[in-house]
Amino acid sequence: MSEDLSLDDELVIHRPEDQLNAMYPLQHYGLNCIDCGAALVLKRGRFGIFYGCTQFRETGCEVTQNCHQNDAKPYGRPASAKTKAARKEVREWVERLLTEKHYPTLPSVYSWLREELGTQDKEFRLSYFDEATCKRVTAAVKHKLGELTRFDREVL
Repeated sequence: MSEDLSLDDELVIHRPEDQLNAMYPLQHYGLNCIDCGAALVLKRGRFGIFYGCTQFRETGCEVTQNCHQNDAKPYGRPASAKTKAARKEVREWVERLLTEKHYPTLPSVYSWLREELGTQDKEFRLSYFDEATCKRVTAAVKHKLGELTRFDREVL
């Protein structure tokens, strides 16, 4: 068993979907896929539980929705494979801001980004970003780090 997984986490990860639904019987949020409109259902993966498109096996639709591991309550917005890749890139650039000491904490980074992008959105967090927002955030961070390219300038 991995050191970063608790026994409870390991039990959740290895249970079939019908057992997951029995563990979280009230967790039917009526979530729908942003690409194909099909239902998102509770699934398990190597990092825990999440909501995934029911059309994954039939069409390869990769839209997912994050959820809290203790109660399966969804958070953030559903994301396609492209959006997940864009969020990953944002995470890497934001890490650079933190490690290079431009900002001491993640909330201070989000505060700067809100001001930089001119938004007052209360849910301005990575798990809510769509692909377009990810591009704008990445460009703003690159600009702050002095690594903005001519392609990034078009996004800002």
